[in-house]
Amino acid sequence: MYYQTNDEIARKLLQTTVQIEKNAEFASSALKKINRVNPLNTVPPLQICRALVILNDSEANDKKPEAAAVLVDLLNNKPIELKCQQCGEPFEAGMKFCENCGNKL
Repeated sequence: MYYQTNDEIARKLLQTTVQIEKNAEFASSALKKINRVNPLNTVPPLQICRALVILNDSEANDKKPEAAAVLVDLLNNKPIELKCQQCGEPFEAGMKFCENCGNKL
């Protein structure tokens, strides 16, 4: 059985803390970028974030052109207009009931 010394444990904790801080910084900057390019929140932020992760990955050079194309396509497409199944009135994502007929969405 292998036992770690206190120094080894402290070193691993420090490495983990540094990695968490880097991930938090990346997430924060990614959210800022998402809000700049998607101010009306017309594209699901997770889709944009996936493309940004690939674009920022230094080892994913072969996937970057495809990720950039996906990102451009996502941002250029008009959002799908949601309509009530009962009356056909448009509604916003997240609504639970149609404002026109009261149908559960």
